[in-house]
Amino acid sequence: MGWWVLAAAAIVSAAPPTTPPPTPPSTVPAPSTSPADPLGCDAVVFDPAGELDRVPVEDAAARAAAALGADVRVRAEGALDTGLDQRMAQLEAQCPAWTSGGERAGDLVVVMYSSAEREASVFYGADQGGALESRWEDAVDVMTERLRVADYTEAVTRALLELRLAGQDPDFTSPFTSDDGASGGVPPIIWLGLIVLVVGAVARAVRYARTGGSDTGEDDGSGWSGRSSRRSWGSWSRSRSSGRRSFSSRRSSSTSSRRRGRSGGGTKRW
Repeated sequence: MGWWVLAAAAIVSAAPPTTPPPTPPSTVPAPSTSPADPLGCDAVVFDPAGELDRVPVEDAAARAAAALGADVRVRAEGALDTGLDQRMAQLEAQCPAWTSGGERAGDLVVVMYSSAEREASVFYGADQGGALESRWEDAVDVMTERLRVADYTEAVTRALLELRLAGQDPDFTSPFTSDDGASGGVPPIIWLGLIVLVVGAVARAVRYARTGGSDTGEDDGSGWSGRSSRRSWGSWSRSRSSGRRSFSSRRSSSTSSRRRGRSGGGTKRW
């Protein structure tokens, strides 16, 4: 039996060595923090728990940054000892690039939420005040709608789209505005038109009754005449045009005032 043992040992020793299969490249997203940056101050997308799909979020952040001319940051926070307002204050105190001259950096825009604290925030610097002062709450509302169903990536990308559109036109109509009030109903402009028609018909009927069927356009003592009506319409038109110019002037003044802007934003619970 000894020669069988020797033959088996010779076969084993002659077999080519086996090599382990190559390790596939890692698909784990790049970490949001590093030992040198534990708060993720320099991260465009801070997401230590991996709640977000980084590719669409980074793309949406880049588009918003380009439209606003801003430094846009996205943060998916975890459990906090305090809320997002205090977290923002901490980041401003400890992240050098987030402040300038002791104030929030003028071009900074932060979209932030915490699934543990059930809060969502948008904060912005003074340079973004003109575009975002009247729109940041809409972005937070859009975000919270999706956060309630744990659709974190969609929540953030929708908020970033709101901000991007605000950068292109602060008076834009949100693509996410609810139509509940109008569904199945008549648009307000139609109701207004119907009211005008009814009022006009009633006025004409009253005039017809008072003139006994005569509609010469002369004043019949009722204070209504075709000529005076036409003159009044002309005066009203001129007055309305003047009012429109006045409104446009006020709006331009208001717009340039908003352009100067100030830092702002805030937090809502969901």
